[in-house]
Amino acid sequence: MQFLFFYVLFLTLVPQVILGFITYSREELLNIRAASTHHQYDQEYDFREADPVFCLSPRTTEWIPAGDPKKRLRKRGKQSGLLVRLRRRAHRAPLPSILLANVQSLDNKVDEIRARVAFQRDIRDCNVLCFTETWLTGETLSESVQPAGFSTHRADRNKHISSKKRGGGVCFMVNETWCGHNNIQELKSFCSPDLEILTIKCRQHYLPREFSSIRITAVYIPPQADTSMALN
Repeated sequence: MQFLFFYVLFLTLVPQVILGFITYSREELLNIRAASTHHQYDQEYDFREADPVFCLSPRTTEWIPAGDPKKRLRKRGKQSGLLVRLRRRAHRAPLPSILLANVQSLDNKVDEIRARVAFQRDIRDCNVLCFTETWLTGETLSESVQPAGFSTHRADRNKHISSKKRGGGVCFMVNETWCGHNNIQELKSFCSPDLEILTIKCRQHYLPREFSSIRITAVYIPPQADTSMALN
């Protein structure tokens, strides 16, 4: 029994001692490499069937699948872009922000417009709201359709000139923060069966030096109108 114990102990210790004495110097390793004539390390191989890790030559790197380059993430708290800069300048932009809409009866959309002005920043900070087909008449007061903070300038359809009892009409709602109603002048309004026009002149609080005022024109051409006549 003791002999078996010493025999097992001998088998476990002797290989570790023998492996500990097997060492190679750098020159010996280089000589072993030079003696390995069956491997040509300087030759360029085209391993189409091999792992791409072992094929890094210029000819083989083209077919190695590469992942998408990592996009540079924007740091938190950093904002950029044209829309952000325009929102910051709101009523001090070189050119006014204008919302154009064909409302087809402004009277029944007053609640929606007021709600958008109250809860949507882009609509609230818009400099000019331009509406066509307002369907307003002289019996409708401007104060009843305009949202808070805006002044209304409109040109209703003349039923005697246009020969139509309903429809048409153009309207401007100018933001008081951008330009007060005292600095707005109605230059021209025109109504015909083929064309309806309203032009206003604004001298707002903030203007570039190159401009003394801004003129805005709303044009509405009815669907059944003679477009060539309207353009002339």
